Amino acid sequence: MDNLRRFILVFTAVIFLTLAICGFVLAKNYNETAKTEEVNLGVNTNIFDPNKPNETDLSVFNENILLVIGDKDGKASELTVLVNVNTETNELSFLYFPREFKYATIADRDVGIMGMLCNKKGISKAADVIASQYEITVDNYIYMPSSVFAEFIDAFAVDPNLPIDPNPTPAPDGGQVIKNGVEYSLYVDLKYVSGKYNIDLSRDTKVFTGSEALQLIQFYRTQNNEYSTEMLKYYDGTDSKRISAAQSFLHAFITQKLLKTDNAAFADEFASKTFALLAKCESNLTEQNLKQIGTLFTKINSDAIRYFKINGSDIYLDQHYIVYNETINDLASNSMLDGATVLKENFFTN
Repeated sequence: MDNLRRFILVFTAVIFLTLAICGFVLAKNYNETAKTEEVNLGVNTNIFDPNKPNETDLSVFNENILLVIGDKDGKASELTVLVNVNTETNELSFLYFPREFKYATIADRDVGIMGMLCNKKGISKAADVIASQYEITVDNYIYMPSSVFAEFIDAFAVDPNLPIDPNPTPAPDGGQVIKNGVEYSLYVDLKYVSGKYNIDLSRDTKVFTGSEALQLIQFYRTQNNEYSTEMLKYYDGTDSKRISAAQSFLHAFITQKLLKTDNAAFADEFASKTFALLAKCESNLTEQNLKQIGTLFTKINSDAIRYFKINGSDIYLDQHYIVYNETINDLASNSMLDGATVLKENFFTN
């Protein structure tokens, strides 16, 4: 019995020792394998560094930007326009809001006109109001003082070392004609002098600098509010006519001065000049955003630029309002389009 007991104890000890040794060997091998895998993972995988600059692909930018040109002086803004920049499809779309266009906010039960929206709520809240009212995303904005608009035009359109000549001459080497300023023709005299406005443009004006461009977008009615048959072709005292003139000029500016097909270096030039001017504006756009926008101008052609104006019906309550009637006007073809379709196809970013 004693011999049997000794045999069982020795046998158990041998089995335990054998299992312990096997376990140690397996654990050692597993640990070494894990370390090897850890090293390999570190070599082949990018590790996020929160201090490293954002390496977002500059070619991808599909955003709506609320651009308001005006001054914080209690007067209505000159232009309120929603701009969609889409570098995925290489398209650029503008949606203009007339000054008298009605907005309404549910939260504070406020009703007013678009021309005074920024003065009342600020540009950031104005972007929220438009986003909510038309069920689109408006994450970006620029509130640009009138004087800065003139500077922006000059930054790209005017070379201070060249004369402003309505009849530009060929370059010395016989190459492309030197054009200083924006070539644009007026067909009626524009004059309106009152308060901050000093508009005096002749129908003979053929080349526009920033100063003339500002006067053009500011003009929408005559001094005495009377209109000749000729004047009525272009202006009638409504903001819709002023928008048509502004759009026509801005199209000339964009196509003459900003479209730089296959000139990749222009993206940096656009960003550099515009970012310096944004310091004088209220905006949340970054320099990288501006490079993305500048990249679009190196790829897009004029056929991919669209201009729209939101439409409405006239009503008179405490003042004149234009109330959205679910249609949008294509300013290029002067055709009425379904508003929801235009917003979905040209201003939907999600």
